[in-house]
Amino acid sequence: MFERILAFLFNRYCFFCGKVLGLKESKLCIKCYNKIESFRGVVTCKKCGRPLHSMYPLNLDYTCGICRNKRLPYSELYVYGPYAGKLRDLLIALKFRNQFWVSQVISDLLIKDERFANFISGADLLLPVPLHSRRLDSRGFNQVYLFTKEFKKRLSLSIPISKWDVLRVKETEFQKSLSLRRRILNLRKAFMINNISAIQGKKIILIDDILTTGATVMSVSKLLRKSGAKEIKVVIIAR
Repeated sequence: MFERILAFLFNRYCFFCGKVLGLKESKLCIKCYNKIESFRGVVTCKKCGRPLHSMYPLNLDYTCGICRNKRLPYSELYVYGPYAGKLRDLLIALKFRNQFWVSQVISDLLIKDERFANFISGADLLLPVPLHSRRLDSRGFNQVYLFTKEFKKRLSLSIPISKWDVLRVKETEFQKSLSLRRRILNLRKAFMINNISAIQGKKIILIDDILTTGATVMSVSKLLRKSGAKEIKVVIIAR
């Protein structure tokens, strides 16, 4: 009864199913939280994050046939889960509906994935993919920066977050509706280095929310590599 009163007074209902939340639950009920899609326990390609058949051993250091024949500017890529179901709905809610609490959920999901802490270990810089200044002014926030700041705080990391070292200087079209060729052209000269000393000789974790063709992370990674980054690894929430 007490939980129902709290739910009525403070809108304490699960974002997904509408169930009244328990006293230890926040925004999502445990049942819905546990149904958020992930690649935990799944072998994924270390270059593109594509999931592989479950017959492969989990400790396999695997690169898929497509990526094996490519020269990529980054060394490795981590992806939390598929862009589907509840994970997709969370990312949309954060990016387009100003549901800022989602950054805490994403941070929590990353922290609970044993792959993640190992992946970012030894990094010198966390680099959320930047937005163009007009889009940042219009939206009011960079969603990737929000969950990066959140997991840094939760993990008590001393690694700095880059906010202005790389700038998006070209206001590009939304990538979602473009073909691969158009995406690549759209991103040509879209980014520039603003502080090369922050990049040179550094091990950098490049972070983005969604991976489709990989054009954005490729564009930024190439720029970082040309600017003297020692190593570039990529963190993606969903693909």
